[in-house]
Amino acid sequence: MTYGPDLGQQPIPGVHRTPDEQFATVDDFPFAPHYLDIDGLRMHCIDEGSGAAGTFILLHGEPVWSYMYRDAIQPLAAAGYRVIAPDNIGFGKSDKVIDVDWYTLDHHVLTLKTLVTRLDLRGITIVVNDWGGPNGLIMATEMPDRFDRLIILNTWLHHEGFGYTDALRQWNVQSQSLDFTTGVFTGTPPPPARNYPNAVLAPFDSLDATAGPLRWPWMLPFAQPEAGNARRQAAAYDALASWKKPAHVIFGDSDPVFTEQWGRRFAAHIPGATFTIIEGEGHRPLLWTGGRTDGRHRGGEPIRLAPVALDSPEYSVLAATSDGIATLNRPVPAVATATDNQIPGSEENSRNTQTPPAAEVLAIRTARYLCFATQAAE
Repeated sequence: MTYGPDLGQQPIPGVHRTPDEQFATVDDFPFAPHYLDIDGLRMHCIDEGSGAAGTFILLHGEPVWSYMYRDAIQPLAAAGYRVIAPDNIGFGKSDKVIDVDWYTLDHHVLTLKTLVTRLDLRGITIVVNDWGGPNGLIMATEMPDRFDRLIILNTWLHHEGFGYTDALRQWNVQSQSLDFTTGVFTGTPPPPARNYPNAVLAPFDSLDATAGPLRWPWMLPFAQPEAGNARRQAAAYDALASWKKPAHVIFGDSDPVFTEQWGRRFAAHIPGATFTIIEGEGHRPLLWTGGRTDGRHRGGEPIRLAPVALDSPEYSVLAATSDGIATLNRPVPAVATATDNQIPGSEENSRNTQTPPAAEVLAIRTARYLCFATQAAE
């Protein structure tokens, strides 16, 4: 296996490699790189921690990279986890295939599966967001013996009857006129520029580097059922209906792409899954604050986390304070579980709460820690 901090490998023809200098100003990402050679492509990942407590895999979405998890990696590693945060091919510090036709859901899943099997990762808690959802949940349902727990943040799996929002359908079109080297649209008339942090744009130093972020929104299965492999996504969704291990679905309530209503239905689909709402949170829970617990909304109000109260129209609220991490270490309240035929929060959903085992208390705390962030942070 070719894996390590420096493979001494030059990019193969048809592949762009972002120069290291592009990341020189990203000063809040203090992790040593690790690279895996997959059929000549250099895949980057963060690999921290002993693994005595298990393994976390943190999967990013579009157009971000492992930087999204920057402030969650060290606390997880300190808690005894091995933390693997890969950059998909086409993103972050990984190689970027120039030919847009390389980018399919199947290619992304294959490279991630290769990472898992080459490193022989087991006892995995996987955290997924955005396109990390289809990639990671397909892996978990096709390799269930390696996965112990799911933490699902604002994402989806295509299946019959899934309602794509107007925001997602618009992004499918608008994204194709976005210059990811600048965050500026080139269409006429152009939509407002995307306000991405500099670290998000750093990997895209030339147009040769941008096929990955262009292709993910293009391959949404309602538009491209083959490239987005609608059938494989639906199979993973069906498999989750018989998932017998812990799962925690945690959604921001202000995401126009994957809504709170859909998050509730997703949790209801997975037997025994918990569901948590984060007030004021949007589509990417960790991009702006990286998982810090001390963020505040633009108006100065503290971020508020709603412990699970699935059958109530009112959520009890835990307010973030300057000792946010300590706040999360207080006892976790009883959590509600979702069954196959119940939609959490619906009138017919009778109260169904249980106190989770100690291992799940830790997982819920960890998940909440990961999500205790705001898209609106200054």
